[in-house]
Amino acid sequence: MEASDFTQADQVRDLVSELKETCGGREFSDIVDDEGHEYVDLVMEGGGVLGVALVGYTYVLEEMGIRFLRVGGTSAGSINAVLVAGLGTPAQRKSEKIIEELANVKFWDFVDGDSDARDFVTALVRNPNLFQLGWKGMQVIDNLVWSLGLNPGDKFLEWLSSLLKREGVGTSRELRDRIATIPAGLRTRNGEPLAPDKTKSPLALVAADVSTQTKVVFPEMASLYWRDPSGIDPALYVRASMSIPGFFSPLRIEDVPQGHEA
Repeated sequence: MEASDFTQADQVRDLVSELKETCGGREFSDIVDDEGHEYVDLVMEGGGVLGVALVGYTYVLEEMGIRFLRVGGTSAGSINAVLVAGLGTPAQRKSEKIIEELANVKFWDFVDGDSDARDFVTALVRNPNLFQLGWKGMQVIDNLVWSLGLNPGDKFLEWLSSLLKREGVGTSRELRDRIATIPAGLRTRNGEPLAPDKTKSPLALVAADVSTQTKVVFPEMASLYWRDPSGIDPALYVRASMSIPGFFSPLRIEDVPQGHEA
């Protein structure tokens, strides 16, 4: 499957044409660049596999000439957020590249638990009777008790990490530099040059720390979990965010910094 299978679909083309006709000339932001793109901040919620629809949303927004200065998300939204941040600079279109990648992903590969876990997930998606579901469920109790999830999530982490590295983003520092690239001629509509506030992170991936029962925002709070946060693989932030309770085990971080260290 190719990205054009989606972008050139009649329904999608008709929708984009209709939006350009009805919304053409409207102002969506007071921040623009030399190419006439308008810039907004984008925040995306979760939704499991339905989070794939978020890529469709960003594609349509890009078609309308909208670009993103800062992005944020949680769970499935964090996946699209880090790809929007990492697969190109803010001025560049990224959605078609993301669509191309997702079109060639075998989502079943992310079900990477043991044979009992895979059998249970298979039973879930095939609408089994209660007896079958109960029998399969008894066989994965140990997964839930000891690992707090059916699947370790290693295959997902490996896929996302390799994708980002292929695009030149292997560390949190490289991701920050990529999304912080200032578009040519970035300014307000009244002509004032605009430089993004460097005191605020252009990326916010929200996760939950189940040990302390608190909300965590990466990469802003990465120093609480890693000694060298700038060198951390940003795919780990997403893995922490999309740890679906019961389905994916929580991300476990070893050797967490303790207090003030010399």
